[in-house]
Amino acid sequence: MRHNNLVILAGVMVALVLAGCVSAPDRELSLKPASYAGLPNGHDPLNPDQISPLYDASTISALKDGFTRYLERKHGRALNQLSLSGGGQNGAFGAGFLIGWRESGRRPQFDEVGGVSTGALLATHAFLGTPADDAVLEEMYTTITKDDIYRSYGILDVVLGNAHSLKDTAPLRALIAKYVTAETLKRVAAAYADNRFIWVGTTNIDYDQTWIWDMGLIAKDGRLELYRDVLLASTSFPIVFPPVEIDGHLFVDGATRSNLIIAGSTGTERPTPPSRMGPATSTSLTTAGSRILPRPCARPSARSQRRLLL
Repeated sequence: MRHNNLVILAGVMVALVLAGCVSAPDRELSLKPASYAGLPNGHDPLNPDQISPLYDASTISALKDGFTRYLERKHGRALNQLSLSGGGQNGAFGAGFLIGWRESGRRPQFDEVGGVSTGALLATHAFLGTPADDAVLEEMYTTITKDDIYRSYGILDVVLGNAHSLKDTAPLRALIAKYVTAETLKRVAAAYADNRFIWVGTTNIDYDQTWIWDMGLIAKDGRLELYRDVLLASTSFPIVFPPVEIDGHLFVDGATRSNLIIAGSTGTERPTPPSRMGPATSTSLTTAGSRILPRPCARPSARSQRRLLL
């Protein structure tokens, strides 16, 4: 048995050495404009000295004051904001927290939701916020297995260049398509028309930038496949999962550079003091460090986390 283990270990080491000798093909950087994404400070990713074209003339001046302040004036009240971080399977904590929060009667309707990595998978249904959406979140994080997320490549596939990552995320792409439908997109678009915003963070590995996508605008334009691609990109952990190509750009997990985002809340100048428009809710739900387990070695479930708030 020990001899067999040594043979396997030696084979893996040889494979890794050979993989290191395989040079990546040359890539020509895409110059396709970022039609639906901007940098965290509101600037254009390909022209960082300029304001992103996502902002029209009426909102450009709002960037110095802070996009949050701009939205407060649009709504005439303080905002309810939610930022959802990465954390892999610990997204179950986030799902359970959101469900328990709603069942407590204290969870507001969110004006802005930002998501990164597993937080990106939570973001759409947290943003829509109905009991049916919570049921989707619970199903996503309590009934799926690793086989619903990825398929493993063989070591020879990696060595011979037939695979550009350790896992194939085709199952995850199918899972996203199951839960983000054309009807989902229409509901997000309706919220966008009501001046509510959902943002998803990704990492552009060609330009080494955080790109924050305006998912409501994508929904308004009916770009269902793009919406799904952005979600997949934000959850694509580098090396383990393949990057996602969008308009010739390569994107991976948004948490690679920034684990919590609310687009427009940062900028190049000090924002004005908070407005006096009544109570607000600004919540950063970090699942990356969550380790609240019902018993040792068990995966946290949405149901077990929900009890914490009841």
